Amino acid sequence: MLMLTRRYFSSKYLSTPLVRFIDDLQKRDLIVLTHPTFPFKEQDILSYASSLPNVLYAGFDATANSLHIGNLLILTSLIRSSQFGCTPLLLIGEGTAAVGDPSGQTGDRQQISRDELNENARFLTEQLHKIMENANTLSASKPLPFKILNNIDWYKETTMLDFLMSSRRFRVGDMLRIGPVKNRMDNDQTLSFSEFTYQILQANDWLFLSQKYDCLFQVNFFKSNPEDLLTMKTYNLGGSDQLGNFKTGFENVRAETGKQSLGICVPLLTDGNGNKLGKSAKGIDGSGFWLSAEKSSPFAFYQYFRQLHDDISAQLLLQFSLKEVEGILKIIEEHNNKLGKWIAQTHLADEMTSLVHGHEGLELARRCSQLLFNGSLDDLEKLEPETVKGLFGEASTFNIPKNSVKTLGEVAEITKPGGAQLMSKGALKINGVRISDPDQKLDVEKFLLKNQFSLICWGKRKFSLIQWL
Repeated sequence: MLMLTRRYFSSKYLSTPLVRFIDDLQKRDLIVLTHPTFPFKEQDILSYASSLPNVLYAGFDATANSLHIGNLLILTSLIRSSQFGCTPLLLIGEGTAAVGDPSGQTGDRQQISRDELNENARFLTEQLHKIMENANTLSASKPLPFKILNNIDWYKETTMLDFLMSSRRFRVGDMLRIGPVKNRMDNDQTLSFSEFTYQILQANDWLFLSQKYDCLFQVNFFKSNPEDLLTMKTYNLGGSDQLGNFKTGFENVRAETGKQSLGICVPLLTDGNGNKLGKSAKGIDGSGFWLSAEKSSPFAFYQYFRQLHDDISAQLLLQFSLKEVEGILKIIEEHNNKLGKWIAQTHLADEMTSLVHGHEGLELARRCSQLLFNGSLDDLEKLEPETVKGLFGEASTFNIPKNSVKTLGEVAEITKPGGAQLMSKGALKINGVRISDPDQKLDVEKFLLKNQFSLICWGKRKFSLIQWL
């Protein structure tokens, strides 16, 4: 159960939009590490930040054509900064994605073609614009300031000679001590030169943004394990992947501009099962958990938050919500007094679905949820095929040719990896009927609803749809 005590700081520290935003991050327990560090007083960071411009940035490498749930915490933090009057810069890393971030890797990343990177960046730009438009709709304040940038715009003008000359500022010894680099070297794992230079590009991003947009504040994830905090020293960059990158960028900005800057790490969050909230998380339909309706339906997105454990939902509401902390605490108090009523989960699901998929997406998710959890198969059969497809979305619908599968085990494998083994344990229902024999011959006509669909349910609540072709 989440219990919170509000902390008050002297008004002299809360004089700028950036400082008020950082104070808000502290109240939400979203600051894991900073560079530079502030070991003595919480007010120290606010005093330091009071001299910084009200501009900040976070980066999103274009390694996929959609952001995922793990990016949502950074996004909501940037939106809240805008509500306080800051200007967040949402930086799409098409250039850095071409090089490859060595973090979390034991070998070289698979090379992504330039065409695919460009296409990914285009999708991310559209997605971020849509989310920021939805944020404006949800926000009670005036239109929120923000900028969406792409670092390929400055790297495409950089020659190899330009890059090598600017790299004289970086020390190889320091670069070898950066967490992901050191880990690969210590474990005798390969590391390409391009991945080794990733930290230089990231540092140069910050330098460019500081010079062109007066941006001296960066937000990123703390990518290490929580126990690393117990042993981390300020002089040892091996504990956190991002802390070393912060220091590299900090020194780069100071060397070139003479200005101080600030980096803050927010936590990598986990759900009630200890799984990281990221693209490897699984939605209610068993798919990866993305912010694109084509990859994860609004229904699956909504139900992910709606089905969070009571013991984690209050924390995530505080950390994700765009509402003011005081209002969230009232919701959490009601939630704690009525455990099992899904109060925090419903608030979180409603707000995040509206933010990512808009009001129309939220209504679709609610209708689908009402139909599946409070309706019947008769209610589903009464709907027109296009209505059913619209409710579930493409990401929660499997299109299977009738003649392509012969057994129910094959159907199970299509709808869930390892499904044949799971169904033998009673985990699968088709149209509400439990199916446990993977070798049972498939008679499609027996499993067709009147609108030519079949309803799949894994476990108690993980629904998806089959459209037979």
